[in-house]
Amino acid sequence: MEKLIFMFDNLQIDETDNFIISIENAEKSNKSNKNKLQPKYNNLIESIISIIMQDHTFNAEIFNNIIICNNVLFGLNQQYKKGDNNGVLYKAILRLPEFYKDKLPKKNDPCWWDLKCAKFEELIIHLRNSSHENHTYDDDIKSKIINIASKIVQMDYEFKKTDFNADLLDLFEIARFFETYFNNKIDSFLIEEIQVNFDDYKKEIFLNLYNTNSNFRQYYNLDANNFEQHYDAYLKQINIALLKLIRGAQKMLILFGPYGFNALLENYDYINLNINEIFEFNNSALRYFALINLIELKLYNKNVNIINLRDYSNFIIRGSSIIN
Repeated sequence: MEKLIFMFDNLQIDETDNFIISIENAEKSNKSNKNKLQPKYNNLIESIISIIMQDHTFNAEIFNNIIICNNVLFGLNQQYKKGDNNGVLYKAILRLPEFYKDKLPKKNDPCWWDLKCAKFEELIIHLRNSSHENHTYDDDIKSKIINIASKIVQMDYEFKKTDFNADLLDLFEIARFFETYFNNKIDSFLIEEIQVNFDDYKKEIFLNLYNTNSNFRQYYNLDANNFEQHYDAYLKQINIALLKLIRGAQKMLILFGPYGFNALLENYDYINLNINEIFEFNNSALRYFALINLIELKLYNKNVNIINLRDYSNFIIRGSSIIN
């Protein structure tokens, strides 16, 4: 492994490099196309071949800043400089199951990489540098859940022009609350099926809409005499809003949770992501950044501020475990 890492440490690749050089010389040869490996990769290939010759069971995969050797996933520190006391060149991150079908998402895949992914990538170093969790969560979490769920109902179902300007710090606190709640209840928040069953929240969400939005009352012609009737009719939409909030909280936890509340707070003014964009991260993007978060923190010996690390690693690849 050290030999392979040494080769990577001395390998310079930029976006203009082509791994395969296509040689076309119709005048000198009847063959119109030939492929030839660039000379600068010769030492790398020879080192890999020598390893394989010594161990025929050896298997490896290399992409981005990741090397997988014999079912151990290593993170490679591309910013590492010799003598740097703040980080290491590489570190074992995950032990993968013997057989796994999940393919790790790769950066810049046009199927899912977009502007919001680039925005989050720019934040990672800043979040890592200020990563810590030293926050006392208040008892007002219920009102924050009700407030954001009410806004989701308004935005999705009735009033399309409603500004969804909920605070990311509030969403983070909600994510921490759900993380604790569901890990105590079903020992998972990220990979097991979540059942929405907050009955005591639902009527308060409806009351919040009723008391704070005159358009809502006028739309349904609500008064004290028909409140219960309309509440029952509106319950499905409230359930969907709560489910969407839980999904958004999961995404918030995957992206920002490992760095801790204080990292989010200290970098708040530089975060160019809104709550709608957080909600729109798809599964491939989340799995990619979950792994990158682990790599970034472990390369610099930072704590991973997640309650259930097994749940987090299993979200990346089922059956994997984080190597301490």
